[in-house]
Amino acid sequence: MGPRHDVLCKVTDIVSASSQVLRVELTPPWENGDLPEVRIVVTDIDTCDDMASDVRHGEHAVVFEDAPDSGYGWTARLAGFRLTVTVPVMNR
Repeated sequence: MGPRHDVLCKVTDIVSASSQVLRVELTPPWENGDLPEVRIVVTDIDTCDDMASDVRHGEHAVVFEDAPDSGYGWTARLAGFRLTVTVPVMNR
């Protein structure tokens, strides 16, 4: 397992429920650059529930886990869901 980054995730906008794209704010800012707002693209959902109906605006605890093969992939837990996400990182 790679290093974990514990951050607070504030969902500010559900960009597209059909394509499962959320816009969030991360607190504190990313350690390798000031990224107060990033876009998280959900590429896989491991849950029996419908994410779009359960994800709410607000603050959620998120745990990012570095993917073994890519610096841009993380596994995250958001509002009880286990998500595989892609986050664009400018300063890495």
